Amino acid sequence: VIEAAKEAQVEHIFYTSAAMNPISEDAPLYKLMQDHVQTEIWIKESKLFHTFLRHNLYSEIMPMFIGPKEQLLAQKKIYLPAGDGLVPFAPRKELAEAGVNALMYPNSRLNAAYNFSGRENVSMSLIAQYLSEITSTSITYVSPEPAEYVETMTNLGVPAPVIGMTTMFCEGIAKGVFETWMTDLNGVLERKSTSAKDFLAAIYG
Repeated sequence: VIEAAKEAQVEHIFYTSAAMNPISEDAPLYKLMQDHVQTEIWIKESKLFHTFLRHNLYSEIMPMFIGPKEQLLAQKKIYLPAGDGLVPFAPRKELAEAGVNALMYPNSRLNAAYNFSGRENVSMSLIAQYLSEITSTSITYVSPEPAEYVETMTNLGVPAPVIGMTTMFCEGIAKGVFETWMTDLNGVLERKSTSAKDFLAAIYG
């Protein structure tokens, strides 16, 4: 794609990358996330003007991992191998809006990298606390070992690809891959991004 851009005399590439901390080569997320790292390297080596929009995890991942409201209220717990890891979730709609804002003024974004992370780092324990307040129901958080989680979900009939993806990202969360206290999202949006609690309230309230 980069070679095609050069041949077509494209002057400026905007690349949607990932906001993350370094990952060891034996980590489950390594291959997936390393693709972004390598692509950024190739773009820089191309000598084309570029802008990297590094997205952190989407807020939409929270309800995807937690499940629908009816299921949550029936089980009264979040069961994920995410440990005490922190994530600054950001809604896809706001990431898209920030991307548009960046594209509107390309000349001011030359060879820049933006960290598009949410306004706060939250753990699954804090998310359980938020959901308890939102639903007026005591919601607990249980973090099993990854192997136990895989076995439990398999016995419940959850498809293997879903289990694999969830486990992979939760292990990354547990190891602090996505934790960051720096974000350019609010500045590019020109307002504060939606908090995790407000996002959850719109779904589970």
